[in-house]
Amino acid sequence: MADTSPLPPELLLAAIGAQSAPASAAEYEAEHPPPAETPPPLYVTYEEYRAAISLRDVRAWCGLKAKRANRGRLLSGRPVERISTEDVYSILVAARGRCSHCGSLAVEGAPVHPVTRKPAPWGHVGRRIGSLDHIVPRIEGGPNAMSNLRWSCHWCNTWPGERTPGAEDHGGIQP
Repeated sequence: MADTSPLPPELLLAAIGAQSAPASAAEYEAEHPPPAETPPPLYVTYEEYRAAISLRDVRAWCGLKAKRANRGRLLSGRPVERISTEDVYSILVAARGRCSHCGSLAVEGAPVHPVTRKPAPWGHVGRRIGSLDHIVPRIEGGPNAMSNLRWSCHWCNTWPGERTPGAEDHGGIQP
């Protein structure tokens, strides 16, 4: 039987010829400068978001979040427990779209290039992007269980050291 244990990050990066990920938020911002103007938020309240987006579209977005959470990862493998669209939807609704760390309304998707549709730099609106957060990260053995999941903005999920209650930087939208 083949060994399926994850490779250490430095070996994995060397094996695929990749550069390491930015070590900090400051390093990310240096590599991806924000645009001259931060675009206005698509929604200012959870109620405005729910009024603008059909339940079908919200559930489809939650389905994508569940699919991503259920897939295998290079450094942590495939999770034993699988979560459903309904699980993600219930987490989003319970949080009313607010990041559990900074409190920003996080119900937007990540920005994409208008022509190529490829991912675009997101740091300037990182606190608006909705994200499913594992309380104990999967790479540290955390399960893909409802008790280990919470709603987060992409900024706080990516940079734990930047978790600041009430933050309005990086496009944060506070009540």
